[in-house]
Amino acid sequence: LGTFSKKLTFDFQSHPNIIQFQTTIKYPTAESQARQQVTPAVYLTDEFSKAYKYEGGTVYQSGVPRGTLSGDLDSSIPTTDPYYNCLGVTGLVAGGVIRCNATNSHCLGIYQKHINDHANHAICKTKPLGRGAGQYGWQTRSLATFNTKNAISAGNLIIKSYLVVGSLTTVQSEMDWLKVNNY
Repeated sequence: LGTFSKKLTFDFQSHPNIIQFQTTIKYPTAESQARQQVTPAVYLTDEFSKAYKYEGGTVYQSGVPRGTLSGDLDSSIPTTDPYYNCLGVTGLVAGGVIRCNATNSHCLGIYQKHINDHANHAICKTKPLGRGAGQYGWQTRSLATFNTKNAISAGNLIIKSYLVVGSLTTVQSEMDWLKVNNY
């Protein structure tokens, strides 16, 4: 019988803006492939209308962001489905996705070190079901990380992700610290 557990560490390594989210999955037998959503899918109000991709930097100095931050990607999210649409963010060595309010003063990001390109992030927007013909617009914004891994050995698979909060500058700086310190 397999098991699944989660462990949250607030104020990770004395950084009050970082929460470590550790997922442990025990596979009783080897599997040829698995797909897991290991971080919480974070749902925010439409106030969080800006979306960014973060690619980790290589040099960290306190308060000086060094990673690469995309421009606002919210308008790039397709709207072909009437209720739920996502933009996939793949190919990052270490990084993640960030949602912010219009002034970038309040943001939430998901960061993960990617091993063998098995992590995919998604920036999404949704319309609540049962709300008529969409007259309320895209009311919910969300973030998620999915891990896909081929040929999983029997035993424990431990995946560590990080939720980061603060202004956009703070979130980017804390993600830089995570990258440079090999998290």
